Amino acid sequence: MTFHRNFIQQFHAWYDNQSFANQAAVQPWTDVPAGLKDPSLGWNTWAADVSRIANHPETFASADELGQFIEGGVHNNFLHAATASFFNEPAVAVIHSSPTSTYFYQLHGLVHNWWNIWEAHRLAQTRLASVGSSFAVSTASGVAEAFRARSDGMVFANARNSIGFWNNPINNVAPKPGSADPRTGIAAVSTAPGVVQAFWVRSDGMVFTNVRNPSDSWNNPINNVAPNPGSADPRAGIAAVSTAPGVVEVFWVRPDGMVFTNVRNPNGTWNNPINNVAPNPGSADPRAGIAAVSTAPGVVEVFWVRPDGMVFTNVRNPNGTWNNPINNVAPNPGSAALPTS
Repeated sequence: MTFHRNFIQQFHAWYDNQSFANQAAVQPWTDVPAGLKDPSLGWNTWAADVSRIANHPETFASADELGQFIEGGVHNNFLHAATASFFNEPAVAVIHSSPTSTYFYQLHGLVHNWWNIWEAHRLAQTRLASVGSSFAVSTASGVAEAFRARSDGMVFANARNSIGFWNNPINNVAPKPGSADPRTGIAAVSTAPGVVQAFWVRSDGMVFTNVRNPSDSWNNPINNVAPNPGSADPRAGIAAVSTAPGVVEVFWVRPDGMVFTNVRNPNGTWNNPINNVAPNPGSADPRAGIAAVSTAPGVVEVFWVRPDGMVFTNVRNPNGTWNNPINNVAPNPGSAALPTS
């Protein structure tokens, strides 16, 4: 799969700059075309395999296992021959001539989409396994950007472009070792097309951020979110949402269990952190993480787990006032499991 992904990247680097380029003709398939799902073409033999690939990425332990399953199965024994037959394009069925057909790039775009499904599953599992160690955000149609803290504390990013190809990971977000506590989560939010802002907690409890501009350049990390040591417990991770254009709200748990927030205004200035979300010590267990979502312009709802396993939430209204925390999400002790450390 890596060979074909690199090959198609090289093709697009050339093709997309040609005057005759027709993106619709080489647009990756998102599913096996309906015309190919014809029993006379052999579809019934491969339908279950395609369903497994597209809908059950968890059944493949690695990208190698996925690639071998695709290549040795539906790719080599069905897709090329069925495409050549249905679309009356004999070149697709011959290994040396198939790249001369636009169907070759649509077909292999489908394979890359399957690989992307598997990679998205792996990223989600990584996030579940370690409180927010990875995070992903979309900054434009078809574009995904993923972030993670490496074990040495550097913060890395990688982007998947609109045609399904991933770049190489870079550490421009926070290039210095020790920038982030590896236990902390990375949160990211897109406040405008092409703009992404990432957040993390340093080992000393300061909350840092950095911004990627539409030009793809990164600024320098700053601790304006929470500049005092001990502001955040790195184990709790971090959450961020954009409630209006240019506005970002960040949430974290202090070591004493209070839930704090800070807001970045459209002009780029930060306010002072406040504990209006959950002002009482012991409100949240720092081991459990935190989540936030904006359900309407100016409205934010935050979620956390108390040390007894109840799940709490609080809502910030459009006028800026916070309500009182409630445990209506999961009111019974022990409702949520907590990490042991």
